[in-house]
Amino acid sequence: MARTKGESIITESHVHSAREELEQSQIEHGMCELTKHGHLALVATLHLALEEEMPARVRDIYPRYRTIADHSKIEPLVRRRMHDHLADLAMLGILDRQSRNEGRRGGQYYEYEFSVDLRIVQEVVGDLEGVVLPQRVQRRL
Repeated sequence: MARTKGESIITESHVHSAREELEQSQIEHGMCELTKHGHLALVATLHLALEEEMPARVRDIYPRYRTIADHSKIEPLVRRRMHDHLADLAMLGILDRQSRNEGRRGGQYYEYEFSVDLRIVQEVVGDLEGVVLPQRVQRRL
């Protein structure tokens, strides 16, 4: 960082900036390396985020996932398997997953929302091949 700015002394600010840049690069790489169904789950979740419908439950994300899979001519996974892809996104640090428990009335479930800047997600999603993006997502890229 210091060298690219033509500075001879490395400051704490340079180290912080370099660390952020590295973390962003790792997150982008993680998103690019997802399976096709991981990409579909990512796009479905992004669609909800762009509509400001976050945090979202699997029951909110899954219908979008199915629609995107159908339009992309990809056989959708069952809800439980798609949920595994959301868990993978959380493990990679792309999504934040919160456990909720509403007792007998509402049961236990997870809510998801992005833990990274949506612009990073939009950039990666814009480069995906083989996934038909919803119009609302396309307009925001």
